[in-house]
Amino acid sequence: MSPQNWPLWKRNTIFFVVCLTAFAATNTILANAAGLVIQAQEYQKSAQDLSYTLSATLAGAAIGPFVWQPFARRFGKASTIFTASNLLWIFNIWAAVCRGKYSYGSFIGARTMSGFASSAAAYVGGPIILELYPLHNRGKAFGIWSFSLIFGTIFGPAMSGYIVYYVPWPVQFWYNVGLNVFIVILMLIVFEETGVSATGSYVCLKNESWFTRRHYLIPGLTASRYKYGARDLVRTLTVPWLILICPHALIASFGLFVYFGFAAGITNVLAVFLQTPVSLGGYGLNAIENSNFLFSQWVGTLLALVYSALLGDRLPLWLYKRNGGIWKPEYRLISLLLPCLVLFPIGYVVMGVSLARHYNRAILGLAACFLAGATVLVIGSLVAYLNETFLRYRSEANVTANLTRLALGIAIPFFVFPWEEEVGLEWMFGMIGIFQWVCFVPLLVLYFKGETIRKWALSSVADVADEEEGEIMVSGGH
Repeated sequence: MSPQNWPLWKRNTIFFVVCLTAFAATNTILANAAGLVIQAQEYQKSAQDLSYTLSATLAGAAIGPFVWQPFARRFGKASTIFTASNLLWIFNIWAAVCRGKYSYGSFIGARTMSGFASSAAAYVGGPIILELYPLHNRGKAFGIWSFSLIFGTIFGPAMSGYIVYYVPWPVQFWYNVGLNVFIVILMLIVFEETGVSATGSYVCLKNESWFTRRHYLIPGLTASRYKYGARDLVRTLTVPWLILICPHALIASFGLFVYFGFAAGITNVLAVFLQTPVSLGGYGLNAIENSNFLFSQWVGTLLALVYSALLGDRLPLWLYKRNGGIWKPEYRLISLLLPCLVLFPIGYVVMGVSLARHYNRAILGLAACFLAGATVLVIGSLVAYLNETFLRYRSEANVTANLTRLALGIAIPFFVFPWEEEVGLEWMFGMIGIFQWVCFVPLLVLYFKGETIRKWALSSVADVADEEEGEIMVSGGH
């Protein structure tokens, strides 16, 4: 039985676990974002040196899907996310015990592996949503899932500030150990495999017992359901790159690269700007003040969640009805207008001016609110578009999306400080704001000409690029 025909409560329960794992994964990635200065003192490094550990974590997150992808093909998505959650609590223990001035290298290793394990949640989320929900419910689901991803990147730094202010910095990682152990237990109770086998039959059969379905979480116990050889491995590793060079996927991936990349990178280094002493051009915030400031980003993500819940499906469906009742994946891109043309440009400009002129923190918080909310909306729209234009290769499309959205975020800590020294904060953030408008032009072309552009895709993946185009949706479905 197709997962889309499962009871709604069961699908929503699985979706809740997927969102919780996404939150835990990104929360782990930025678990020590506000503790960089304190850890730098212990390792006898600069705060900028410690910011490189965030890049190492993001690098692990970018590489991870290339391992998790064949793993998921071989053992299933449920087994993938279960295994990754177990690895996450192990790697968080590793990071927590990296004490002393000679542990900097070991800490980088722990954080890189944490990023690797955390990438599984972002990789499998999109395909599971497609398997659980029909077309007319996915916009809302992708919006909620994107909120979970981004909220983790905000909750982690906020908790980091409170922790390092009141207790020793390793607690930043110990509470993540508990969170991921809780997720593992929850998955053992309620999680289900939603994928299909090589023969096209659904993996979890209706007559299987609850105990038997738990076997799908553990690699190897039910491996015979998938046929996976060397040729499949080569295909699995090459298809993401074939997808990337398809024109429509390249444009969508470029959008993720720019919009998420700048937002994630600036968020990673914002704590450095805020905690730098006033005499050196910063705001001079301590860890607890930095965490309080991050509540402005909480507001932005929550507003984006409400927007996605109310309009994530309604706007594309309005276009669908207005254009003769024929569905096109490009309708998902309508949700990019607000973040790309308004929230991102204004947010970056206001942030740059506020940091440079030391405006009130409330003004800086408004900019952070805009950027956080815009990031949620962009990820939901573009990842949904990539998934819906490569249905058979949706897992590979998520690898492409994951790599491109993290690439710029990894690099930013290495060039943002020299850039700021060269041109100043106002010019740097102003240029980033202008980039947001310029980079929207290809996405605008994709919206209007996407049907034609998708026909230029490589033949090896183009045969499945339009599977849902032209679909007539049935009202009243779940």
